[in-house]
Amino acid sequence: MAGIALVLIVISGIAAFFVGRFKREARKMQILLQRGEVARARVVEVKRQRRSRNHDDYFVSYEFATRHGQRQLQRNRVTPADFQSYVEGEEIDIVYDPHDPTVSKIKLTVDEVRRAMSRTAIQ
Repeated sequence: MAGIALVLIVISGIAAFFVGRFKREARKMQILLQRGEVARARVVEVKRQRRSRNHDDYFVSYEFATRHGQRQLQRNRVTPADFQSYVEGEEIDIVYDPHDPTVSKIKLTVDEVRRAMSRTAIQ
């Protein structure tokens, strides 16, 4: 019985971790949708990272300056399909939180969320 209880506690802790992470990411996206500013960024790294034998993660790192000239270096996870379209050195649009420039996403990602939300609101 104690073994089952321990397993349930561990599973609950893992679930709480992922729910908290999801909520933080959702809150960041909500902020970007509400008050985010667009800036030009330069892609500094496009990286595929092996997570397991059957799964890879894909990241794009970019550098941008806020409207006040503050330089930021950020890394975003992207889909495998989007990963193919980025090239180191190219310029892209990003959206950042002017109150906390460490919060930013690639503009295409923010636009996709905005379109998905508008489709959901219509239905």
